[in-house]
Amino acid sequence: MERTKPPFRAEHVGSLIRPAALIDAREKAEKKEISDAELKRIQHAAIRDVVRLQEELGLKLVTDGEYNRHSWHRDFMLKFRNVRMIPSKLTVRFHSAEGDRLHSPPTMQVTISNFSHPSRGRRRRSRSLRQP
Repeated sequence: MERTKPPFRAEHVGSLIRPAALIDAREKAEKKEISDAELKRIQHAAIRDVVRLQEELGLKLVTDGEYNRHSWHRDFMLKFRNVRMIPSKLTVRFHSAEGDRLHSPPTMQVTISNFSHPSRGRRRRSRSLRQP
């Protein structure tokens, strides 16, 4: 029998290909050509569109495509000390109904000495609170 209400047996997570308007907005925001508020407006519009697409396809569970993030790992990784962005040496091709698009994914450089995350201590404390 098919389930019609959550929990479903599977769910999908992860990034979906970002639309050109969102990619352009992120680039402009990094150059301070548009405000954070304008970027958020464009992100939310893109999320509404991708959720609508998934619903139209009949998916019972939908994802925001991680459109609020620059990339799936960048926001987290850049909080580590000694992690920095460097120019990408790799280019990949994405193909969608809109056509092909070349993309240079974010590249990070990690200096191993003193590698730690600023929230490390907080997580350790919260874990200890959960233990009996």
